[in-house]
Amino acid sequence: MKKVLVQKLYKNPEAFLYEAHFYAYLQELESTHQLSLLPRNLYVYYVLSMLFAEVNNGGFLQFLQNSSSETFDDLLPCARFFGISSLEKLIEAFTDSVNKYLAKSGQSLSCFDPDNQTIEILDKYDNEFYDLESKIDLERELLRYYKNNFTVKSIKYPAAKEKTSDVCNYFIVPIELLNNDLFCALDSFLKVLADFSEQNWTIELWNFFDTYRICAHTSGKAICLETVMSKWSCNGFSFSSNNDDCYRNRMRLCSFFDTVNIVSGIDGNSEYAVTISQSGFEQNEMIMKYRFILSGIRYELAFSKISVGDMSHKQDPEKYYKIKEYLENHFGDYDNINAFFESGEYVE
Repeated sequence: MKKVLVQKLYKNPEAFLYEAHFYAYLQELESTHQLSLLPRNLYVYYVLSMLFAEVNNGGFLQFLQNSSSETFDDLLPCARFFGISSLEKLIEAFTDSVNKYLAKSGQSLSCFDPDNQTIEILDKYDNEFYDLESKIDLERELLRYYKNNFTVKSIKYPAAKEKTSDVCNYFIVPIELLNNDLFCALDSFLKVLADFSEQNWTIELWNFFDTYRICAHTSGKAICLETVMSKWSCNGFSFSSNNDDCYRNRMRLCSFFDTVNIVSGIDGNSEYAVTISQSGFEQNEMIMKYRFILSGIRYELAFSKISVGDMSHKQDPEKYYKIKEYLENHFGDYDNINAFFESGEYVE
């Protein structure tokens, strides 16, 4: 029996639409063409907000050639519910033109390959959409529609796994590499840092009220997160090409700590992360998610950070001091780990 989750419908749908479990549920509804099972205000918001984002980014053609095309059959019903007649007419013309071309060419939407005439028609619809958007703030009106048409306050839905993709991956930790020993986990943490041999690390024991975590910082050369996504769970792979026990250490590390975060910034403005945690589905299964964190904080040098935790002082008061003593005594065993320090109120 599938686990049932509950999602509260907040006034701002962006606050929950892309939360991992709920987004996986939306993906499943998309792939089975059952998005209309959602409450109507959320159904309309999700479908049309996706259309608006795709068209503003690359036009109707981009909408058709991306995974957003899964919502193609939902466009016209949602436009009719939305109630802006000019948008409804545009979407009706767009969907009609695409359906006629598919019938004529014998193509399916999943393999949409337009001819020059169809591209010109789509370009015309792009211009009509941009003209409409200059007269009506469609995003604001869509949010207003969502807020004014609540029928339920929450949704119960079966837990679903997010699809494997460039930004989502799963792996199973072998039983023999499962780790519940703190010192083994700390040893693995240091060895994982050492395996990123092109980076020079400083380790911080970071504190904030009752919470603390272990963070390792480096600057000047960032970790390639795409490589982390594709190679972290590969037996025999080493980031430094040493090919010793690197895989074993990665598995021991992520099976002990609830979360492993690997953050990188390379463009002077944006930060991205790979987060590794338990998937909650299969036994010993971990999920890796690549995600955007933030932008707008300027930095001069490329950087990376690896953190594990969070942990609680109250739950195990002695654990913090065991971690501190171990890291103080062993960080110097590795050539590319230069320093260890504490931050926050627990600093002596």
